[in-house]
Amino acid sequence: MGGEHDISIRAAALGDEQSIYRAHTSALLSAGDSLEAHSYLRPDYYTPMIESGRAAVALIEGVVVGFGELAGREIRSIYVLKEHQRMGVGVRLLAALERNAARQGLDWVNIRCRKSLADAYYSRHGYVPLDEDAYRAAPESTWLDIVKPIMRAADGNRD
Repeated sequence: MGGEHDISIRAAALGDEQSIYRAHTSALLSAGDSLEAHSYLRPDYYTPMIESGRAAVALIEGVVVGFGELAGREIRSIYVLKEHQRMGVGVRLLAALERNAARQGLDWVNIRCRKSLADAYYSRHGYVPLDEDAYRAAPESTWLDIVKPIMRAADGNRD
């Protein structure tokens, strides 16, 4: 764990593409993924998600260190630079994306991720398997859907 860091979250803006690309590829490499499998990634890949307002970035001392994307009900991505992982950046991004979903009137969100990541990370933040039987039977490397009910901004209630 690192020391105290002032982490801020804001909507991604045009001009953040290179920083988002750097965070994304850094996180993929730190997870043991090959960039060859993600050859479509280039800085301009992120422009449409920025222009549509789906992306948020995390900053430490004004530098983008991570990003996340909310598309409809789906949190499609949360990636953090390797050197800033385990400092609360991902948690802050996740909370910001959930708040954005609540402001849109959504009462639940979903994430598609590897079972191992769901067990190690997202379950601690209230996410549960969409299909409990399939989840129990799946190997750790299987991609599965997990969901979380969220507070609606309009009334503060869970449905």
